[in-house]
Amino acid sequence: MSRDLDPRSPRNGGRYLEMVTVCVNYPDFLWVTLPHNLQYFDNVVVVTSFADRETQKICRHFNIDPVITDCFYESEDPFNKARGINLGLSHLRYNDWVAHIDADILLPHNFRNNLFMTPLNKECIYGMDRQNVIGRKEYNKLIKSSAFNKQYRDKFLFEKPVLEEGARLVHREFGYAPIGFFQLWHGSYMKKWNLKYPDNQYGAERSDVQHSLQWKRENRLLLPTVSCFHLESERSKQGVNWWGRKSAEF
Repeated sequence: MSRDLDPRSPRNGGRYLEMVTVCVNYPDFLWVTLPHNLQYFDNVVVVTSFADRETQKICRHFNIDPVITDCFYESEDPFNKARGINLGLSHLRYNDWVAHIDADILLPHNFRNNLFMTPLNKECIYGMDRQNVIGRKEYNKLIKSSAFNKQYRDKFLFEKPVLEEGARLVHREFGYAPIGFFQLWHGSYMKKWNLKYPDNQYGAERSDVQHSLQWKRENRLLLPTVSCFHLESERSKQGVNWWGRKSAEF
């Protein structure tokens, strides 16, 4: 999807922001996250499978032409998410900033303006903190709260709603690494080094970390001005959906 905004225009802040997300059997989350997240991006690519007709329906409802593929299951892999991500990335324009975002991530109010409050370095990859929103009841409470609609108090105090904080990945050897629920980088960096999202057979695990490690430690940074919300249908063990959707409907 392209909104045909001129990235040089004052309305667009002189920036162009693209998003790719893989959504296979996550349409219940996408119905919630996509309508809200769309407003912050100039180009959105959603990758899904041939069997996931509901995700295809959602995309077309919001005037997005989905990228439909079964590359996730090639070589008898249970679910190779990295292949889908790479296919999605190949549909981007790469003329400015690129974000990979999971289908169950809800971005905060005023995300774009708050994101670019940080002077971003084109040589860096960025991650953000997340808070877990478990179940529809907690989600409904969140979106009605002032904390969701206004993350800043008194114009300069950054506050988060009181929710369970999601973990950061800080490796003993490699240090902080933005993981796959949200990763932001500049298109010129991947072009410069001819990078791809690392492919492996471990489902949704490891590829995102390997992707982050394509940047030096000092170039892997946590965004200070934004955090997001991770929607969960139920409390589940880590990695429950790494090899395809297993959790309950949201």
